[in-house]
Amino acid sequence: MSVTDALLAFTLLTLTLILATRSASGVLRKPGVVKWMDRVTGCAFLLFAAKLGISRR
Repeated sequence: MSVTDALLAFTLLTLTLILATRSASGVLRKPGVVKWMDRVTGCAFLLFAAKLGISRR
């Protein structure tokens, strides 16, 4: 994969994410969805902390 291909792929991915987020902005602002995303994010942080806590150097 050349640098140009990688840059094109990154640009397309970024544009896709921007357009998808704009389309879903109404849903993403609902209090229930925000609460669910906060819980998922918190669980991800806790799992990451647990993994760091039990890992060896």
